[in-house]
Amino acid sequence: MPEKATPEPEGTATADELHVLHAGGENSLKSLFDPWDPACGDIAYIPYYFYAVRHRRGLVLIDCGAHPDLALDPVRRLGEQAQFSDIVMDVGDDVVGCLRRAGLDPADVTDIVITHLHFDHCGGLELLPHARVHVQQAEWDFAADPPVYQQLAYIPADWAQVQRWMFHQGEHDLFGDGAITLFPTPGHTPGHQSVLVRLAGRTALCVGDAAYHPMKMAERKLPAYLWSPDALIASWEQIEHLRDRHDAELLFSHYPGPDELAQSPAPFTAASHRSPMSPAAANQKGHTS
Repeated sequence: MPEKATPEPEGTATADELHVLHAGGENSLKSLFDPWDPACGDIAYIPYYFYAVRHRRGLVLIDCGAHPDLALDPVRRLGEQAQFSDIVMDVGDDVVGCLRRAGLDPADVTDIVITHLHFDHCGGLELLPHARVHVQQAEWDFAADPPVYQQLAYIPADWAQVQRWMFHQGEHDLFGDGAITLFPTPGHTPGHQSVLVRLAGRTALCVGDAAYHPMKMAERKLPAYLWSPDALIASWEQIEHLRDRHDAELLFSHYPGPDELAQSPAPFTAASHRSPMSPAAANQKGHTS
């Protein structure tokens, strides 16, 4: 009989590496980030990022980008939502293409942590039906019958093929070793969650859409699209507390732009960070910084 592996003491393990994957994006009004911004009427490119974390027990995704159909016919996939989202996606900007560009095998994905069930975060679920999908119970309940002001962002077809749901109520240590921890950050939606990832010598805090922009969060400037301003402010306070406690690097789903990210120092070591390239360097997506 094979010998069982001895579990590591809680809080001592680290993940092996973290990849930042650029899955296209959209052109949208800057008012999405801050409706009171002087340039709120300007159009800006808003990237879609998700993350791949290699752990000794599996390959974990934090979100999985938008559905590949958005590259071909966003109106058919999104319906009315397409009029508010000028989608900028190429064929291959889906989760499978992004993983392969980063040298990762989609078949190795064991777990997908969904920050929330909006179309730009969970559209790739259909392509990875074998994975365990982790979502907060409150998010699942909200997505089942969203209010009119969020209805268009939820596309039930995105998660219709999921076979292995894992519903959580509150904080959850994914592998029981402290390396990857999910914690609720409501505000954008009632069931939004963020993820703390401990790497060797570094820590990342993937905030999802709990905040769109670090300066807007620091200045307490609320975004235009949200469920509860009070809950969002409380989540910002929690994120800042965890950032300071763990000396963590904040990673956002829609910031910074790919040009800025490609030109800035990598937040992780070359062995653990893959930064997306500018759309102008599309042939080099998956570049190692």
